[in-house]
Parts: sequence; structure tokens; C-alpha cells
Amino acid sequence: SGSVNSIELVEEIHSDNLITVTIRADIFPQEKKCFAVDFKKSLLITRSHLLQREQANIGEIYLIDKAAMRKLAVQLNQQSTFTKTSSILNNKTEFSRLNNSLASDEISLLTRSLSDSTDSQYIMFSEITNVSFDKQATNSWSFWQQGIYPRNFAITFYLYNGVNGELVWQQRYQNTAPWTFTKRIKVDVDGNAFWQSEYGMMVENILDKVIKDIDENIMCEPSRGKIIQVEGNQVTINIGRDHGLKIGDEFSLLHLTNFTSNSGKSYAGYNLSPYKVKVTKLSRQTATAITPDGRLFGNIQVEDLAVRY
Repeated sequence: SGSVNSIELVEEIHSDNLITVTIRADIFPQEKKCFAVDFKKSLLITRSHLLQREQANIGEIYLIDKAAMRKLAVQLNQQSTFTKTSSILNNKTEFSRLNNSLASDEISLLTRSLSDSTDSQYIMFSEITNVSFDKQATNSWSFWQQGIYPRNFAITFYLYNGVNGELVWQQRYQNTAPWTFTKRIKVDVDGNAFWQSEYGMMVENILDKVIKDIDENIMCEPSRGKIIQVEGNQVTINIGRDHGLKIGDEFSLLHLTNFTSNSGKSYAGYNLSPYKVKVTKLSRQTATAITPDGRLFGNIQVEDLAVRY
């Protein structure tokens, strides 16, 4: 037994009064079940970065970095069981430059800043590393006469925890499909013609795999809400009905205790407090919770966390 992530009807046969159905199910095994699967984690998708822009010259698909992430965000909200997704796609972040410089501390700061400004528990960065054609083939005139041009698509995703800025998961995906557009045509990467082409469908299949991998990697991660208001024995947190919360859900509270190592590096730390709270009021984006015994909070303050493991 396990948790059913998705289900698809493959075949349905009617015979007299009997209906026989065949289904395909995506099931996580029992050992992966956890309380945290009841809640959706907030995920921010950022614009990807096309590492070798000149590879996009044929078809002028320079905006594939934006279009692919827009498609991923839409599909995540339609298909993902464990995420609630938002996106910022008009402007690129500094991630790729920092990643190329191995600037992990700066990436952590960028991640936490984006998390704070968008109320997101996880931040997704990505780099498109290859959209090239086979060099030997594209140099020959006969290649372009054939009308079938194998083109690569490779992308690496990086999923970060927005609370502490740590890398949670990283994965590279790649495949090849025929490029069925003529050599000099400008292709609209947001248009149906692109996404219904063999190349576009190959990219979309990669994105489907990404969604399953994201779900599998964060389904049992703790659900965290940041405390945005404290009053008496009552706290307000920045997750709500849209994230799967219900009246009566219980959370533990963690107190923020940032610290600096001997080398001068700053870390985000949290201490488990003795307080537990129960949700009494919900909106789509926030929840109000109180201590069941009426105890007043001691050192709990804004920016601390409410966590469900």
C-alpha cells in the first residue's frame, strides 16, 4: 500500500452488466507516507538561464528560458499533488552567475530573500545547458534538405529550501527530438505550433518528469509557515486553505536563532519551542492558531516558524 499521486484511465470495457477498467497509477510506497503529505508546499519558479545563447539562433528561440518555466508553472498547478506554485519570469535572477562562481553563500542569501518577498517555502532555479543541433549534421547542405533536424534540449534544476537557503535537490534532464521548422523561420516558443511539434512535446515530457521528481522529493519535507503576527496566545502564519490546512490542524513552533561560525559564515538555526498551536481560523493564504491551554507565548515572535512534520 502507499499514497496515490496520480491515476489515469487506460481502458474501459463494457460487457453485459459488467464494466472492466484498466488504470495506470503513480503510487508512492508506504514507507514514504508522512503527515506532511496533507499539505501543499509553496514553490516559486524563477526564470531559467540559457547558458549558450548562440545555440538558440536557429528558430530565434531565445525566450525558451521564460516559456519553458511558464509551462512548468502551469503544469505544476494542474498536476502536482504536493506544491502550490507561483512564478517570477519577467526578470532573471543572479543565480546562474553566482552558481558559475560557486558562490554558495550568496545563493543562500538570494534564496532566502526571494522566499521572504514571495512567501514561498521552496525556490526553484534552473539552467538550460544545451539547445544545439549536431554540429556535423548542420554543417552539411543535405542535412537541411531533409527536413528533419535532431535538436538537443538539456536543463538542470536546483531546488532550494527558502527558510535556510540550503540545496534540497538537483537534477539534469536531457533528450533529443526532430526540429521540424525551416532553418530561417522565427519560432514563437509560447505558441501552439511549437508546443505541438515533436521538439515541443519532448520538452513538455521532460517537464512532466520534473513534476514527479519535485513531488517525490518534497512530499515528506516538513510543512512550514512563517509567523507574521503574534498576539497573546494567538499567531498568524503565512500558509492557509490553498496549502491544504484545515481547522484543527496542529503545529509545533520553532524559534529563530541565527548564528555565526568561527569562520564568519552565517547560518539560519531554529530551536524547538515548548508551544503547540491549533488552527482556529483560515483564509486562502493565512491561518490563525492558538495554544489550546491558553498559555501566553514567551520568546515566540514574528519570523519564527510553525511546522508540521
